[in-house]
Amino acid sequence: MRFRTATTTIPLLATFLVCGPVRAQLTITTPETPIATRQVPSAADSPAAGIVAARRAASDPSQIRVTIQYLMLDDATRDEIYQKLEPGEIRRASFVQPPAAGKSASTPENPITASYQFESVSRVTSYVLSPAQKESVVAQANASNLSDVTRAPSVVLLQGNEAELTDMVQRPFIVDIQGYGNAIEPKVQVLDEGTRLRLLARSSKSGERTAFDLTCGVEVSRVVDVQSDKVFGARSEPLAVQVPLHRVTKANVSSSLAAGQTLLIDPHVSSSKVMAQPAEVPVLSKLPYVGRSFKNASIGETTQHMMILLYPSIEETELSSIDR
Repeated sequence: MRFRTATTTIPLLATFLVCGPVRAQLTITTPETPIATRQVPSAADSPAAGIVAARRAASDPSQIRVTIQYLMLDDATRDEIYQKLEPGEIRRASFVQPPAAGKSASTPENPITASYQFESVSRVTSYVLSPAQKESVVAQANASNLSDVTRAPSVVLLQGNEAELTDMVQRPFIVDIQGYGNAIEPKVQVLDEGTRLRLLARSSKSGERTAFDLTCGVEVSRVVDVQSDKVFGARSEPLAVQVPLHRVTKANVSSSLAAGQTLLIDPHVSSSKVMAQPAEVPVLSKLPYVGRSFKNASIGETTQHMMILLYPSIEETELSSIDR
């Protein structure tokens, strides 16, 4: 069972452009004033007063639009994309996540405890794409039957301010049993699965040239495995429960871009997807008209790797008419 939530938490003026009205969190803050939070619709009927107030509070009222595109790439397509990039321009880093600090095995208040620890290596890779390279990357992803390309949402935020986008699925798991006999109740743990982005953008001009300083924090949550276990003592027979393995990968990337360039981020996150894989009979499948009779599709599991494309630009929307 899955409960899907698609929320957009927007600190410091941002608008997540989606189809239909949604609710968004607008937080306006400056170093000199305390945080003020309020709920506003983020669709076309949003009150202009909140936008105007945020623009007046900013030292630079210009707005920056960041277009975001998620690519889920199969192994071959991902390798082909990297082969076409300049090796010396690829930025990469890896980190080892140490296990959490252990706690006392027993205390008078809680005489029985349990904990689970593991150590993992995380990686992140980034590359600044030219307009031609961006088109090539998207074209390669679209050309693969085993890759997925999402439509590109946009975020509009004020100069130097931060926005957060959250697209999560909530997955409930029965992890324990409470009570005894007929008074048994399941203990449910709800885990988030999806992607959260934090964006911070600044723009500058030198003559006719525009440059952007873009920072992105990526958080990807995945339930990578669900095992089964048994609970003893609630009834005469053991009861089955679930043991989910929840992995949260975080990465932060900062980069300077010229106008027209795109920031590619690879957080090295993969997932399995069951999908149709085309199969053809050599030579016969190429024959005109009758060739389609020698084509079919088999259902198989494919590993997909996430890539994120961020394209910043100056937002030209003029709000002077509502700023009076």
